[in-house]
Amino acid sequence: MPKALGRGARLALLSGVLLASGVPLVFSLHAPFVFDDAPNIVDNADLHLVRIDLESVARAVRGPNLHRPLAYLTFAANHLAGGLDPFGYHLVNLLLHLLVVLFVYLLAARLLEETRPDLPAAERTGGAFFAAALFGLHPIQTAAVAYVVQRMAVLVALFGVAALWLYVQGRRSTGARRRRAFALAVAAFVLALSSKENALVLPLLVLAVEVLLGDLPRWATARPRRALAAAGLVVAAAAAAIASLWPWLATLYQTKPYTVVERLMTQPRVLFHYLSLLLWPWPGRFHLDYDTPVSRSLFAPPTTLLAVLGLAALVTVAVRSVRARPFLAFAIAWYLLAQVAESTIVPLSMTFEHRVYLPSVGLCIAAGAAFALHSRRLGAARLVLAAIVLLLLAASGIARNLQFNDPAALYADAVREHPTNARMLLNVGEAALLAGDLDRAETALIGVLDLEPANVGALVDLGVVAERRGAPDAAERQFRLAGRLDPTVVEAGAGLVRVLLAQNRPDDALGDAEALCNTQPGSALAHVTRAQVLLRLERDQDAGRAVDRALAIDPGSSLALATRAQLNAKRGDSAAALADSRTAARLDPDNPDAWMALGRWSERFGRPADADQAFSRALALSPRLRGAHFSKAMLAIDRRDFEGAEAELTAELAIAPHAAALNNLGNIALTRGDRSAAGRLYLQALAVDPNNREAALNLSRLQGLRR
Repeated sequence: MPKALGRGARLALLSGVLLASGVPLVFSLHAPFVFDDAPNIVDNADLHLVRIDLESVARAVRGPNLHRPLAYLTFAANHLAGGLDPFGYHLVNLLLHLLVVLFVYLLAARLLEETRPDLPAAERTGGAFFAAALFGLHPIQTAAVAYVVQRMAVLVALFGVAALWLYVQGRRSTGARRRRAFALAVAAFVLALSSKENALVLPLLVLAVEVLLGDLPRWATARPRRALAAAGLVVAAAAAAIASLWPWLATLYQTKPYTVVERLMTQPRVLFHYLSLLLWPWPGRFHLDYDTPVSRSLFAPPTTLLAVLGLAALVTVAVRSVRARPFLAFAIAWYLLAQVAESTIVPLSMTFEHRVYLPSVGLCIAAGAAFALHSRRLGAARLVLAAIVLLLLAASGIARNLQFNDPAALYADAVREHPTNARMLLNVGEAALLAGDLDRAETALIGVLDLEPANVGALVDLGVVAERRGAPDAAERQFRLAGRLDPTVVEAGAGLVRVLLAQNRPDDALGDAEALCNTQPGSALAHVTRAQVLLRLERDQDAGRAVDRALAIDPGSSLALATRAQLNAKRGDSAAALADSRTAARLDPDNPDAWMALGRWSERFGRPADADQAFSRALALSPRLRGAHFSKAMLAIDRRDFEGAEAELTAELAIAPHAAALNNLGNIALTRGDRSAAGRLYLQALAVDPNNREAALNLSRLQGLRR
């Protein structure tokens, strides 16, 4: 019989499990925000905490609604510490995941100790460690941890599993220890509820523990009337909850392309898909978003009936296993009950992998129990088998986490699997646009409009594509069309104003900016847009008030800070201009425009090294960013590095035609005595921009020299 592990050995093994569980997730620590991270975190002004005061904290806790205050508060704390740098958000998610792994171990160890005291302590401990490692390393958890906003799911699991462990601890304790454990369990339950609404399933999981692994069956047999009354009370409470929620649900279903019955028929297929991912976690099978076809009947698609029958079979297996294989019954019950909030009647998106985070806990604990129960039969082979399984899971997890480092590939992968998924195709276009790949962006965005002709997001992004290609008329058409379809989309109005300013039409732009602020008075972007028009019109005081209004709405707006830096520069306050630019870049470090602004002011105020570093950072974020190579070339010319300047100017021209770049290449050719090359370059600059006075003057001087 194996000896019980000492405390030191258990701590060492637990540290190893936690360390191993964190390894795959390290590969996504520097991944950018993806998908719904944008509306929930990046564009959510309520969470852009920059100082600690009652009003700011209250706004962060409130968030978009009052249902998830703790989760929103953690995002606000991340912003306070590091702005919109994704690393800090990922690091917090990783640490929270490791805490969940710890509580999975504690809960598994406690349940094994209570239900199988006949097993040697070492085998029970080994089973608990295997359960924790299985949960921590499984690649399906990536969707809850590497996908930042799904921290909500991690928090529910953390406080939920902690509450269950405390409850199990308390029911075997007495006196003050019992009261303390139950009080802490209730507190953990409240924290879970404040993280996400699906924490409401936790009482059902407590019931599963009591019925299948606890003393409830014996209590019910001894007191049948009380048991029947308690069961009736539970059913009545569930019915009352559904009845009270139904008017709200009915309103939600009015906007959905399916009925509640169709959703209920679809979800068994989804539940078995999740199970297939848990059992066969090949990296290529995981996707950020699924376009799951709705089950219109039991035979459309045909797998619907099979899934419904399979679900009934699972329930039957659970019922028949209660006595002989309680952990099998527990696994099935936990898995199904933990899905009640998100995989039944609430009309959420059909399929998302992060919804398996809490349900997988019960399955992993059951697997750990099986590992413990069959330890003696398998002998040393069990360790080899466990090592192989965990190593394969780790390898798959690393591959899955690496995918999050390239959002464009992540979205394209989902589109390949589901070509009609317009939402993912739109994200492909936006990622390509961010990377400066205008052709790829345009192709994807046109594909979105083929699927959804009135998709406002695609129209706005096509306007940006036209804007960056130097086609202001086409850009204006796209922005105006998007604004007519949905006047609440601030990006459409802001894009229109940008185009009008680029065409030197500030008076026209002011009218559209004023209309935008009237339509969306609570948008920081609207007020910053108005401020930029006012700056062009030399109405600096009005512009300052507009910027102040924007920063009152969103204290972390990098665009508002950059605009205030421009105002400070006009006033001659170089220190304030640089301070605002640095703050903008710190709060939004993945925004190349913020680094470009910092570079411009650093250059203007005599900090060439800082300027060069800022321009390089902008290019690292967006390699095809227009203007960055040109700015670096001007710095190189100032320090007489003509070879470096030539390389930067050539890189600028590889992105798009640029008259000033061609003119400066002509100047460099002239310094080398190559008048013929200089003349050709000046002519090319004038072909790009016939009004480029510097190129025309240089060409005239060159022709004079030749005469």
